[in-house]
Amino acid sequence: MARVERALSRWGGALLAPRRTVAALSPGEGLRDGLVLGSLYVLGTSVYPMTVAIATVIATGSLVALASGVARVLLTPIVVLVVVETLLGAQRSYRGGLTLLPMVLVTVLAHLLAVLQLPTLARFWPDVIGAGLTVAFALWIRPAIPPEQPQEST
Repeated sequence: MARVERALSRWGGALLAPRRTVAALSPGEGLRDGLVLGSLYVLGTSVYPMTVAIATVIATGSLVALASGVARVLLTPIVVLVVVETLLGAQRSYRGGLTLLPMVLVTVLAHLLAVLQLPTLARFWPDVIGAGLTVAFALWIRPAIPPEQPQEST
């Protein structure tokens, strides 16, 4: 439970005071943020497409359908994470996962509005806006991320 509280505190701090929060993080803290936020993205936006892909595999026995469904769901977070880590640079890329936060918030909120049948953005716009905000967020916090110290080999 303490890990969840630290993650929520880190993410909330990153939204309210991004540079200060990132500068205060210890080097080992939040190293799995990319995995967790990517999983939240999939759970918040793509449960139905993943279910369709699994149903197609069961109906047709084609693993290509499953690979296609998984690739479609994971394409956005993976591409955005690669872009962000490239922009952050090799010594700061360890904070790339934290930068997925704006994309997750925008896309999950848009998906929730669509599920509730409330007005929302067109189909791919939440991903485009979320990706843009993620890139802007990464560029904004980049100066505050301490460079990772190279490991000495023994």
